[in-house]
Amino acid sequence: MPKLSFEELLALGARRPPQPYEVKALGGRTVWIRDPSSADADEWRMYCKSHQETGGTFAAKLVSILLCDESGERVVPKDDAALAALADGSPRWIDEVADVCLQLMTHPTDDEIEEIQKN
Repeated sequence: MPKLSFEELLALGARRPPQPYEVKALGGRTVWIRDPSSADADEWRMYCKSHQETGGTFAAKLVSILLCDESGERVVPKDDAALAALADGSPRWIDEVADVCLQLMTHPTDDEIEEIQKN
């Protein structure tokens, strides 16, 4: 298999534009969810690691990282007060959106990587 150049790696790793998602628990209202960047994934991993012993607001944190506006800008401020306010909200919609976000944070399988390389 030929080696990929830096430019090819960047092109293969390009993020998709933000996607609308209709939240059933919010009566079908639409939120925007961005494709995670490497920095987003690092923020999520660091939060999980630092709170694995003490517990944390994991679903709310994940949603706070990937919830965005139509242009992909985060809508939840990066501070403890905003995270606490989000975590105090209804778990129905937070959990629903967090499930979608978690799917975006997972690592691709070997088959998915192979498919990317073919295209």
